[in-house]
Parts: sequence; structure tokens; C-alpha cells
Amino acid sequence: MTGIATGGARGDGDEHMSGHVQDELPALLSGELSPSQAAAVHAHLAGCDRCRGDLAAVAFAAGELRATARL
Repeated sequence: MTGIATGGARGDGDEHMSGHVQDELPALLSGELSPSQAAAVHAHLAGCDRCRGDLAAVAFAAGELRATARL
């Protein structure tokens, strides 16, 4: 997993290159992030319109895939 913009999910201080959390969004939605990682992503989302939009898009796509899988 990549680092989170608010300090690095890996604990090594590496930040996501763009300063955004797109790579963490699927794991956030599926509950795969640790509580501290999820909190960092939520903190970033609170102030980032771009990543909130990306989260909405990822959530929509995941819902569409689940709906298709039920067919």
C-alpha cells in the first residue's frame, strides 16, 4: 500500500507522491485499512474535494460491479 498524505500509512514517513489518497480508497471502502490508516484517509478526505470525488466514483463503480455480479 502507498503512504497516506497525512504521514505515511507504512509508518516510514513516505508520502503519497501526489499528496492524495486515491490508492487507499478501495481499501477504505472494503474495510481493509487499519483504524489509524482509515482515520488518516478520512482526515484527508475532510479537506480534499478531489479525493472525495474520487471516493464517490470508486464507491459507485464498486456498487455497479456488485450489482453485475448478482445477475
